[in-house]
Amino acid sequence: MKLLLTVYGLVCLTISLRAQHCQVTDESGNPIPYVNIYHPDMTRGVIADAEGYFSLPGYSSSNPVLLRFSCLGYQDKLVRTDTLLTSAACTVILQERTYELPAVELTAAPQSWRSKWLGTKQRWPLYQLGFGADKAKSGFELGYPMANESECILETIQLDIAQVLGDQEPRFELNIYQLQADGTPGRTLHRERIFFQPSAGRYRIDLSGRAIPVTGAFIIAVEVVEAQAGLLIKSKRDASFSYLTKDQTGSWAEVTDNLRPGIAARLRCAEAQ
Repeated sequence: MKLLLTVYGLVCLTISLRAQHCQVTDESGNPIPYVNIYHPDMTRGVIADAEGYFSLPGYSSSNPVLLRFSCLGYQDKLVRTDTLLTSAACTVILQERTYELPAVELTAAPQSWRSKWLGTKQRWPLYQLGFGADKAKSGFELGYPMANESECILETIQLDIAQVLGDQEPRFELNIYQLQADGTPGRTLHRERIFFQPSAGRYRIDLSGRAIPVTGAFIIAVEVVEAQAGLLIKSKRDASFSYLTKDQTGSWAEVTDNLRPGIAARLRCAEAQ
């Protein structure tokens, strides 16, 4: 009888640990929304909700692994699952990241500026590119490479949306990356996270007040941050175009499926003197 009670207690403990909800906060105790959480050596991961809460189904304290917590504006952190699952508070604290801005040389010469659009700005109603909802999970990202050779400030992002998939007006996150020589995303060009709740039609995101500098080629990326959410983006046929996708483990892949999604960017660029 004592053995049965012991086994029953262990089962209950395991169930309670797996059902436990943990939270990601900053050093002041404020919740951090939509933090990416994944196992670097496995193709599995979760994402925290709008209040920083997450759960760890399928993990146990008897078989610990390292999880990576990553979020724009904060330093990445590796945490063992047994530390989380045996902690009463079950809280992960992330430290803010300090950004070093490059030096800027000020001159008295007047500067001329011009506006230009990059990407796919025309309407193409016949084709649609869908992403996000079919994955049934958050943390899925679509990246559109933008060719650029000028020094510019990013002002507007435009999405030509056929349909928003999900319940209760889901939120998405906008990311802007430097495009590296190997065609993959590099450093993030903006310092604050950009969330938006799109609607069908020509949807624009105003970035004019954020002063996001763009020098050279870059990537406009839209990330799903709520489960079951997704977008259908109007697209045109283009066999020569490739876009990028990122899964929950943080791995990027190049995709060529003869579609160019309706994503465009308006920039304000310095004129050569």
